[in-house]
Amino acid sequence: MEKQAKLEEQQRRECINGIMSVAPGRKWMCDLLEHCHIFATSFSDAAIRMAFMEGQREVGLRLLTDIMASCPDEYITMMGERNARQSSIDARLSREDGDGSNSGQGPDDSPDSDDTADLDYTRYTDR
Repeated sequence: MEKQAKLEEQQRRECINGIMSVAPGRKWMCDLLEHCHIFATSFSDAAIRMAFMEGQREVGLRLLTDIMASCPDEYITMMGERNARQSSIDARLSREDGDGSNSGQGPDDSPDSDDTADLDYTRYTDR
């Protein structure tokens, strides 16, 4: 039984290493972790919605634990790539604002001025 558990653990680490070893895999994993509310609160004033989001967060935390145990350097790479993508999006939005082509933005369309808040929180709300 112990031998089987060790084999399954090794296989899980190999899967995580495989996904995290390539840029598309790291992007997919980062998107999944964001969807699981790892980098944001899962608070909601609706108890059932919050319970559902906490269930998603539990899955994300399991993945994050596996990543940190298997390939912590790839996690750092993934987050650097995420920041680079977000900087590119912010620069594009800034250029669009500068030429007036995006001047009619509503509050949900404007880039957040807080450097640490680079997630699209609207995808986690009941709209």
